[in-house]
Amino acid sequence: MPDLRERWRTSFIEANTYDWAVEHEHVAGVLGRLIWGTDTSAFYRDIAHLSDKPAGTKVLDIPCGGGVAFRGLRPQQELDYVAATSRR
Repeated sequence: MPDLRERWRTSFIEANTYDWAVEHEHVAGVLGRLIWGTDTSAFYRDIAHLSDKPAGTKVLDIPCGGGVAFRGLRPQQELDYVAATSRR
């Protein structure tokens, strides 16, 4: 079993790579198809629709990962947005 420092270093790199990829929609689309066999376009459409939510909307984002969905919100948008992720 790898020591804790090695596990953290490996996870840190993987987590940062993932966060970078999801920030770049086209990269995420390619990697999504190659790695998971999935189309990520629905994910990005849902993010874009967050700006359409009326005041008072409640959004629960689990798992939020690196928080990429926040980019779908408008400045001063009045909604309740709760995001959580887990770290092992």
